[in-house]
Amino acid sequence: MNYNNYGYPGNYQAMQMQQQMQNTQQMQNGGFINAPNIESARSYPVAPGSVVTFKIENQPIVCEKSQGFSQFESPHFAIYDLKRREENIQEDIKNNKDDIFVNKDYINPIINSIQDDIEMLKTSVSLLQERNKKQSYISKNNREVKEDDTK
Repeated sequence: MNYNNYGYPGNYQAMQMQQQMQNTQQMQNGGFINAPNIESARSYPVAPGSVVTFKIENQPIVCEKSQGFSQFESPHFAIYDLKRREENIQEDIKNNKDDIFVNKDYINPIINSIQDDIEMLKTSVSLLQERNKKQSYISKNNREVKEDDTK
């Protein structure tokens, strides 16, 4: 049997290197592949630890198929619709300042909730200020009474 400098059999280092490689595995991107339809993309074989992206020909669709590192895991398949973005955003901003970046139906309830919270905080602060004034008045009067008793 072959022994290295540390007294271990020679294949021990190879096992250690293999374990280190398994601990640091990352998914590998297989790039883009043209596919005639979604079914052919779904049936395309993908190696363990890989991700392949498919562009469906003559359709604005992209599919992604990934396989985990274990051969016993089932592959994951996702379909995405491509949407063209207009290049002239500056004109859109000028014409639709309010509608471009904010969905008002989503934002307005949030703003109302924040405003309600602010009002509650204002009320709490004013109540605390009043209580603090009363306590300072009471403690001031108590000091005066104690000073009169000592005379």
